[in-house]
Amino acid sequence: HFQHLLKVSLPPLIERAKAGRRVRIWSAGCSAGQEPYSIAAVLLSAYPEAANRNIKILASDIDSNVIAKAKIGMYEDAEIRNLPQRLKEKLFEKFDSPSGDVFIAKPEIKSIIAFRELNLNAKVWPMKGTFDIIFCRNTVIYFDLETQGKVWSRFKNQMSPNGYLYIGHSERLSGKDAQHFKKIATTTYQLEGQ
Repeated sequence: HFQHLLKVSLPPLIERAKAGRRVRIWSAGCSAGQEPYSIAAVLLSAYPEAANRNIKILASDIDSNVIAKAKIGMYEDAEIRNLPQRLKEKLFEKFDSPSGDVFIAKPEIKSIIAFRELNLNAKVWPMKGTFDIIFCRNTVIYFDLETQGKVWSRFKNQMSPNGYLYIGHSERLSGKDAQHFKKIATTTYQLEGQ
């Protein structure tokens, strides 16, 4: 997913941001924040000026405790082991602790992420604008098929035309709006232009 993000979905969005236009990415079901920080790290590696543009990542989860941890942005080395070393060094401060190395996100990476508590099954989502990219990986697997279909439909309505949806490898799109998404890679979909 992150290779696709870097090579396919981000380049046109970076050009849009350079032209002063808005770019929005959503990490739905972000847990303790590893996913949105990884998205931000990929974004900043491709476009170091991203923090100075109209680019934001919404990171949401139903659990207020994991959102609180995510806002702090402190991880043991094992928790961010898949992040390339050069990005880890650039975007995180390293500290020694009795249990090993600990990394804390720098203000630059934190500045483009907004962490919010949000229930995907809530009747109303508070977002007014659309998203160019939605990551929702290993979250809806816990829902029954009917609820999954409703979430995919709501994502469709919350996405920009031709937006990208990344889902977990054990998840499948289902429901009446699944046909609006074109599969372009493993668990990677693009909303067909509306």
